[in-house]
Amino acid sequence: MPSNYDVQFNPSMEADKSSDDAIALDSLVESHATPPPPPAIDYGISPTAPDETRGALITGTVLIPAGQSGPIQVLPRDDERRHLILRVTGNAADSPLLGDDASKVTSNMLGYPLPLSADIPIPWHTGTVWVGLATPATADMRIAYVSVTR
Repeated sequence: MPSNYDVQFNPSMEADKSSDDAIALDSLVESHATPPPPPAIDYGISPTAPDETRGALITGTVLIPAGQSGPIQVLPRDDERRHLILRVTGNAADSPLLGDDASKVTSNMLGYPLPLSADIPIPWHTGTVWVGLATPATADMRIAYVSVTR
C-alpha cells in the first residue's frame, strides 16, 4: 500500500455488526445467489382450442354477362367459412338461381331463386356456391359476396 495513505485496512471490520454501515450493507445483500424461478403465468390459451376470434374477410364480385345462362361458380368449397352474404343486382326480368352444385342452378326445380338487390345471408355454408340462370340474362348481372372464414 502506498505510504501516503493514513488509513490501513482493518480485516476485523468485515464482521463488525456494531457498525451502522455494515448492518445497512448486509441488509442489501441477498442470502443466496440463485434467484427464485418466476411464477407461472396462465394466459388462458390452450394449444388445442381453436381461435374463434380471428378470421379473414373475403369479398368480391362476379359478373354474369347479358346472354349467358350457364352456371358460374361464385366461391369454392371452404371448410373454414363461417358466414356468407350474397347480393345480386341486375334486370328484374332475370331469375338467378343459387345452389351448391352446378347442375342445381340450371333448372327452376332445383335451384333456390335469389331476390335482386337484397342481402342474402348464408351462415355456416362451407360448400361451393353456384349461381346460374334457367334462361339467358337480359342484362349484365353482378353477384357481390362477403365471406368470413377462419
